[in-house]
Amino acid sequence: MKLLFSLFALCIISSISYAQDLEKLFVDKKPAVALINSGGGVCSGSLIEAEITLTAAHCVDRLYTPYVVYGKTEYKSAIVAMDRELDLALIRHLPVKDIKPISIKKAAEKLKQGQKLATIGHPLTPKPFANPPFSTEFSYLMSQGILSGKNSYDLITDMSLSPGNSGGPIFDEKGEQVGVVSRKRIDMGVGNIGVGAHHESIHSFLKDSKKEFVLPWFFAKTSGFGNITYNTLSAELAPQGVDNYGLWTFDIGLNLFQRLDTYWKIPLHKPDNLEDFYEFRLAYHLRFEMANHTYLLLSPIYGWARLNEEQSNSLGLQISHSALPLSLRYLSYDKTDSLGDIHSLELSLGSSF
Repeated sequence: MKLLFSLFALCIISSISYAQDLEKLFVDKKPAVALINSGGGVCSGSLIEAEITLTAAHCVDRLYTPYVVYGKTEYKSAIVAMDRELDLALIRHLPVKDIKPISIKKAAEKLKQGQKLATIGHPLTPKPFANPPFSTEFSYLMSQGILSGKNSYDLITDMSLSPGNSGGPIFDEKGEQVGVVSRKRIDMGVGNIGVGAHHESIHSFLKDSKKEFVLPWFFAKTSGFGNITYNTLSAELAPQGVDNYGLWTFDIGLNLFQRLDTYWKIPLHKPDNLEDFYEFRLAYHLRFEMANHTYLLLSPIYGWARLNEEQSNSLGLQISHSALPLSLRYLSYDKTDSLGDIHSLELSLGSSF
């Protein structure tokens, strides 16, 4: 009986001690955890030098100007290094004063499966038209768990992670940074499985990185995209007696360096008088930064279409927003012999892949 009581008391004391350790870690490290706003996307980061913040590559790979916040001070920054395979990036800014940088665990020191881990980050709710473009109610939240496993580049953990945690530091019991939050596995029947670049990958990345030069525009992310689009077409394509006609299309293409869209429009159904239709388009994005550091994108469009047996060119304009998966387009087509003038107003919903 005494043995059971002793074990029970030991467990309680151990739990209290661990809670106190977590509280101390949070108080000590919170000032050096960054909030990063890049085009309306919210991420976390860690101050590793007075002028350098470490984060995840996917947080800044569109190369929108990142704004890094420490305390109540916002720093307009630049991206100076990136490794998409490791999912790591470095951001340079003016020196952050009166905040001690976070130390990274030495590469030679190994992690042990089952050891305790913790992270501090910003699982925030986006608000694209607010300033700032997110709710700050859930900034600087702490999550804890264990090291579930490790491979050549990443560590695996059971910590609760949300999108705003990306780029944030992962700490061990000593308060040393042992990783950077990268992603979370979401699948049917799968619980909390978080992945982050471990400290050995961080040291390898830092060794190979140059911090003097800003990454040029062609380092920006190139990605495929797919949109489901509703096209409101002018009367010439509508069935008899109908003023306009709605045509659903699937748009598939490439976004090159976050500047140029190239894509095909494929109709999901066709009006009776449109036997043959396909279209190729180019759109160039002109960026206009808003007060909350999101971007309004105005994109001139040129298109080439085949309508029945005739070819037609189109010109138009697309309006979109860096923090929303929606775009609105207007296009006017060259007059064709069989169909006359054609105008199109389109609303697209889609995402990159």
